[in-house]
Formats: sequence, structure tokens, C-alpha cells
Amino acid sequence: MDKTQFLKKYNAGFTLIELIVVIAVFSILFSISSISLSGLIPKANFVTHYESLLSDIKGQQLRSMIGDTNGSGDGSAYGIYFESNQYTLFTGPAYNPVATDNYVIELSPGINITENVLPSSSVVFLQNSGEISGFNILTSSFKLTSDSGDEKLINFNALGVVVSN
Repeated sequence: MDKTQFLKKYNAGFTLIELIVVIAVFSILFSISSISLSGLIPKANFVTHYESLLSDIKGQQLRSMIGDTNGSGDGSAYGIYFESNQYTLFTGPAYNPVATDNYVIELSPGINITENVLPSSSVVFLQNSGEISGFNILTSSFKLTSDSGDEKLINFNALGVVVSN
């Protein structure tokens, strides 16, 4: 084996400068991607809460329409009581804070219910029809907002259908 073959065999690999350049490129790509993704997590959290809220509203309306007994023996009205940082699913013609079958859903920090103009801060769906009890177009909406600036206005029509934008 001559000297040039020996040096080629043992000099295979990367130089320190090549390694530093590769690490710098990866660092720049990582920092750009992390900056781009940092705003997506609060947005995804807000969208998840919004979709869950719509699902709960539709679920309560459906229970009232099909006459779900919820173990009580007879069908009943179902409703949702809204507070600034949570909402409560309840059974009956009005919200009762001490009822044992209330189900409370807490919103994540930074997500709030605002501009609530619903009567008694609640929506009650009538048994069998699913319409809103005592509906008034002027008092049929609220907003779901986040600290990151996202917001959704949720309106109800007389039939209890959610019309949001």
C-alpha cells in the first residue's frame, strides 16, 4: 500500500467546518419552523372548544327532541347554562345549580364566553320539538373568544339551530 492510498483511507469523513455549516443550517430551519408553528396551538385549542361547544348544543337539542329520559322515566327539556369560563349541560325547564345531573364543561384558560345576551344566560330546548323556550331574536347569541384574538359569534334561530359566523 503506498502513501496516497493510506492517506485516502484514513482521511475519509467530514471536516469541522462542514459539520458546523450543516448544524447551522439545521438550526436555522428549526427556528423558522418553531416560530411558524407557535401560533397554531392556541388556534387549534380554540377550534376544538368551538366544535365541542357546537356538538354539546346539538346533543342537548337532540335529547329534548327524542324525549331522552336520562333515567328519569319521562322525556324532558334539556338546556345549556353559560358562564364566562364554563358551560353546564342540564335537564329540565330551567337551570338548577344544585341538580345532581348537571354536567359542567370548563373552558381552557384564555378562552371565554362573552357578550352573552341569552335570557338567564341559558338556552332551553323544548321537549319533542327542540325549539328554544321563550325565543327572542334580540337575546339569542353569545361569543366564544380567545386571548389570541379568535372569536366566533353563535346565534340561535327560533328552531334552535345554531347559526354562527
